[in-house]
Amino acid sequence: MEFKIYLEEGMRPLTPAEWDKPNSQTNEPRINILKKLIRNKSDIVTIDNETITLANDERNFGSIQDFEDSPGKAFTLYKTDGGTISSSKIAKSPVFGGGKGSGGGTENTAYVESQQCYWNAAVLKNKGQPIEFFTPEVLEKYKNKVSIGKTTFEDILEKVDASWGVSAYLSAQILIKEGYINNKHTFHRDSSEMQYIYKAKDVAFKNSGLAKLKDDKWNPGDIWAIEKGLNLKAELDITSVSALNLSIKKLMDERRLVPISLKKVAKKAKIITQIPAGADSPQFKFKKVLLQSNRGNFFSSKSATIHFDPNGTMDIRANAPLAASKFEIMSKKARAGGAGWTVFMDFAKRYMNENIPNYTFVKSQGILLAKGDKKAVSNFKKMATKVDRSAGNNFEAEVSKKDKIWLTAKYAAVHAAYAIFTNKGSKANALINGIVNYAASTSEDACIHIVVKEG
Repeated sequence: MEFKIYLEEGMRPLTPAEWDKPNSQTNEPRINILKKLIRNKSDIVTIDNETITLANDERNFGSIQDFEDSPGKAFTLYKTDGGTISSSKIAKSPVFGGGKGSGGGTENTAYVESQQCYWNAAVLKNKGQPIEFFTPEVLEKYKNKVSIGKTTFEDILEKVDASWGVSAYLSAQILIKEGYINNKHTFHRDSSEMQYIYKAKDVAFKNSGLAKLKDDKWNPGDIWAIEKGLNLKAELDITSVSALNLSIKKLMDERRLVPISLKKVAKKAKIITQIPAGADSPQFKFKKVLLQSNRGNFFSSKSATIHFDPNGTMDIRANAPLAASKFEIMSKKARAGGAGWTVFMDFAKRYMNENIPNYTFVKSQGILLAKGDKKAVSNFKKMATKVDRSAGNNFEAEVSKKDKIWLTAKYAAVHAAYAIFTNKGSKANALINGIVNYAASTSEDACIHIVVKEG
């Protein structure tokens, strides 16, 4: 099969007749595969070469049931961003038995990112060639230019959705055009060199006396272009976080070391440079915090919502029963990243000089509240009413109606809200600014990188 046909196969629509057939490779009914993808919140490819996720709710399963009861017509599916899509707009990607391989959507990121390494090397050596030129045989010629850990070329061929080949080709072209990659580079994903960079980060944070930042929040480079022969141990200054970040910036400016974050590209690629927040960066400021839901009161929601300028909100919520609460920044359509409880603890100490308890303590307070412990209830009420006076209405009686799961989540939200509210002004502003930039991987401790995305 020609590579062009392989790519086009993944973009064919799943018509009602196609939905009624099984995956030709696994013999599993396609409609059952769709149900699994919805339940697992997996990415799904459309015929427009876009990636979507479908809402795991009764609307979608109801639509599917209607189709199963009466096949023959396309059915409506509901996306997590609030939009809808016709079932005939879903592509016949490998997960449904189209194209080649198994799995769907973004696949395993290791395969997608490793594939980009091959494409970068191949396109560099064959500039100007159309996508059809880059058959698997051509890509494999450049295995000596990539280092991708335990991932094999066979893994990539078998498990990467066809639409990601388009994305890799377009991404490689823009990286070459704008001078970020060249023939001196080798391309890395989970190689020993890349692992060393992130270990160096951990040492630099320790040397700076700072809590360790997660790898992808420090530098979300999915792949790194590294000049052949570059001595990372000699070039990277790990005496402090700022020293390390500066040494990486210098190497990137010289195009000797380039961290690259990948987003899916369907039609046209562009590159943006992400740099750490500085004095000239947009500043986010605390506005207010609400302990009640939009249509209820303090006891109708176990979360809290922080409003910040310019025009932003973040929720303080637990994503699972008794799990540590997180700060989740909300965009108009969906969640837009955030920070965990341990990050909040670190930032609260750094920016507000507040000692926030770990989540083990938070859970212990939730359990005490559920048992009706008077001291715990009194302290809970004190914090809640400081932030929201109306929370005190019939407080003890309402607390007695809640279980430990609800009370633990609400206690965390209230404790965080109280710490921020009582530090409103420059301290709270600094904390909010820190969390927002952390979510975007542009905190003051982050490291410069580039992002390839849809243009």
